[in-house]
Amino acid sequence: MVAAPVLYGVMLRRPNPRRRPCDDPIGTTRPARGRSLARAVATCLALLGAGCGGSEAEPPVDGLEGVASLSPAITTTLLDLGVPATDIVGRTPWCRGVDEAPVIGTLEGVDAELLVQVRPATVLHQPPATGTDPVLLGLRDRVGFTLVGGRLDGVADVLALLDEIGTLELGDPDRLATRRRALEEIAAVDPVGVAGEDTFLGELVRAIGFRNVAGPGGWREWSIETLLRAAPERVIVVATSSEGGERMHATLSGLEWSGPTSIMVLVEPDAFEPSSRMPDVLEAMRGLVPQEASMPSAGSVVPDA
Repeated sequence: MVAAPVLYGVMLRRPNPRRRPCDDPIGTTRPARGRSLARAVATCLALLGAGCGGSEAEPPVDGLEGVASLSPAITTTLLDLGVPATDIVGRTPWCRGVDEAPVIGTLEGVDAELLVQVRPATVLHQPPATGTDPVLLGLRDRVGFTLVGGRLDGVADVLALLDEIGTLELGDPDRLATRRRALEEIAAVDPVGVAGEDTFLGELVRAIGFRNVAGPGGWREWSIETLLRAAPERVIVVATSSEGGERMHATLSGLEWSGPTSIMVLVEPDAFEPSSRMPDVLEAMRGLVPQEASMPSAGSVVPDA
């Protein structure tokens, strides 16, 4: 009888008093998926400890190479940093640019049997809110690959991912350094102040004939990701100094907008005070935007620089 930790090829089944769970050879059943597989592994390991005993864990698998990615965002990042597509040996169904690699799982779970077959040296993942899949942790301990990853909710998370990729010596160092500098510039202005429709700046935007994509509400903070998702046709940066306006203009101009976006800077200290000089601010804003372009359907957002 073979008594060994079973981390894949396990299926929950009705108990049989004449069989113990470790009597089934590895790989004779289709692997369960996601949480079902996690429960199966947890159940089997508990029973192994109680009834099979006597066997040590298998040593790590030899000859590991390549990278497996369980996140489309991470796959895109790897390719962007110069990791050859041929070095990516496992992917999700939604990863782009690595069609030759087998699908080994998703953000929610992993196909344990396939992951063992591709023998990656490194697995990068983006765990869900519930945390890292326990099956993946078990496979890491059994196979011996390096497991790297974390949440990707904002620019700071992407920068942390670049740190991990740099530590693993993946990709082109110069490309990684360039992307890091660009991301740090975004993080430096993340978040940005935005004036909603119910502010005096929002009223000025409406007066010159534009729709404020910041929508109803007052003053608020937006992340760069939220600003990009709003997809404005024009962004009016309101600044109190030329230096601040130029810095914000350079940062916003370097973003990857989904469509053509004009970045305009209004240097006007009076714009931050709802005083009797607001008509002068209106005229300055009107002179900034070509009148023939003004129409209610045009998008406009007003970050506070």
